[in-house]
Amino acid sequence: MKVLILGAGLSGLSVAAGLKRDYEIVEKDDACGGLCRSSRVNGFTFDRAGHVLHFKDESNIRLADSLLGCNIVRHKRRSLVCAGRDLFIPYPFQHNFLKMPPEIARECLDGLKEARRKTRAGHYLRSRSFKSWVLETFGQGIAKHFMVPYNEKFWLYPLGTLSAQWARGLVPVPRLKDLKGAGAAENVGYNAWFWYPRSGGMQAIVRSLEKRVKRVRTGWRPRSIDLDKKEVFFSNGRGMRFDRLVSTIPLPELCKIIRPLPAEVAKAASKLRYISVFNINLGISGKINTDAHWIYFAQKDIGFYRMCVPTNIAGSLAPSGCSSLCFEFSYSKDNPIDKNRAIDGIFSGLEKAGLPIEPRNVLVTDIQDIKCGYCVYDRHREAALKIISGYLEKKNVFLAGRYGRWQYSSMEDCMAEAANIAKVAST
Repeated sequence: MKVLILGAGLSGLSVAAGLKRDYEIVEKDDACGGLCRSSRVNGFTFDRAGHVLHFKDESNIRLADSLLGCNIVRHKRRSLVCAGRDLFIPYPFQHNFLKMPPEIARECLDGLKEARRKTRAGHYLRSRSFKSWVLETFGQGIAKHFMVPYNEKFWLYPLGTLSAQWARGLVPVPRLKDLKGAGAAENVGYNAWFWYPRSGGMQAIVRSLEKRVKRVRTGWRPRSIDLDKKEVFFSNGRGMRFDRLVSTIPLPELCKIIRPLPAEVAKAASKLRYISVFNINLGISGKINTDAHWIYFAQKDIGFYRMCVPTNIAGSLAPSGCSSLCFEFSYSKDNPIDKNRAIDGIFSGLEKAGLPIEPRNVLVTDIQDIKCGYCVYDRHREAALKIISGYLEKKNVFLAGRYGRWQYSSMEDCMAEAANIAKVAST
């Protein structure tokens, strides 16, 4: 009888590292790390989509230092928004739209002023949709030229059906007094500064956490869970008993393998939605013509919503004279993606943005297809979560991580939540 942790990604390993009692930790894949794993291919190191560490709490900075020591570097964000061919303005758009062509800048400023007259900036209501929040907070111009097209491209759901709850603390809201003049306002938002390993990619933090936990049983995929008997059976034919269960696996998948599961809970789980991320990493010879860490693309005729340049963060991620690029595409069951065309579309998309690369310069292609990329905050999510988490809490099940808790959270959030879970589960 012990604590059983399902999943050895960042959250699962962090829980295990903080526990003060006996535990077992199992992972369905053949290695630890989850989405924080990095691949080493022909001298290039690729993460699974763009990952950086953001810290708001001093204790988490100390934790990262203890894990990575001198192998962590603090960076000031260099992030851009592509506003047209050869036209890039600093991110966030809503703080830097005065750098747009004069007629667009005026439209955005007038819209923002009008929005300020109608509603108090940053005022959230639970019943308000994300689209109405955007219009009431930023006005028609900013909504038209970035906020609406970008988020429609990213979320793939009508913005009027999404809640604004996820945006709290993530989407910065400008003050009118900050917009006097056209100087760049870059040092705003939760990720204005970030940390990243000097070498080894984001898996460096996973390797360090692994040293703090006992052996992880890899290749153990949970097949069924009986919460009354406190037993889990795995696809390898083995089973385990527990007195407390910590799950980091996606919440809908957890509910599918709990048997028996009350009908009300099963119905709630069926209402949870997510978008998938098709991530294409390229290793190229030479450099791409930008010093940005990442760039956002709202244009409908460019398939990827974000391009990251990891070697602008850590040169060790590629051989000398080479660069690595990361392209992220959203897709869902109702909005599938032609993955072959997505790869070909990278080159035409970069050409349209004024950042061309030659296909012949591509040395390595690494593809990561992330089924559960982002939890969708629609009108069903909050009520469904209340039913599911209420049931699981009564059964002594702790939910951890972005997908276990079914929320939009950063790596720092996951590590902090894991530390709290470890304290409670240790008693």
